[in-house]
Amino acid sequence: MNYDQRIEKLQKFFSQIGKSQNEIIDLHDTLSSSIDMCNGWTDSKGEASSDELRKRIVYISSFYRNTYLDLYYEIQKRISYIKQLKADGIARYCYLAYATTRIEYDEARITIVNLDIDDSVRNELIKKLNLNYGAYDRSFAGY
Repeated sequence: MNYDQRIEKLQKFFSQIGKSQNEIIDLHDTLSSSIDMCNGWTDSKGEASSDELRKRIVYISSFYRNTYLDLYYEIQKRISYIKQLKADGIARYCYLAYATTRIEYDEARITIVNLDIDDSVRNELIKKLNLNYGAYDRSFAGY
């Protein structure tokens, strides 16, 4: 499915809730940027060397093999699983990258507050994701 087809699918869906063409294109681009950013995320020590962390990156990334609209529903179905992950947090960090969009902003704020991580890591995430500033209309990729 090419760019125009994805935009068209999103437009058809969001027209039911009053989203404009520009908002839909922006949503698509934000999701796309978040997906691209995910592959560069590491754990709290700046490492992603273990097989387990790599597997989790692949697992989370696999959400996006379908269309972006399908991806939104896929995330919704798996939020509880992601929140339960107990390792150093790479999968949850990737989720937060995806979550920081117009659709998922409130979920991102709630999730980051509840993460079982050091305060220093939490503060760095909040800073990077601009969650201190009510960044409802900001792209994750713009931090």
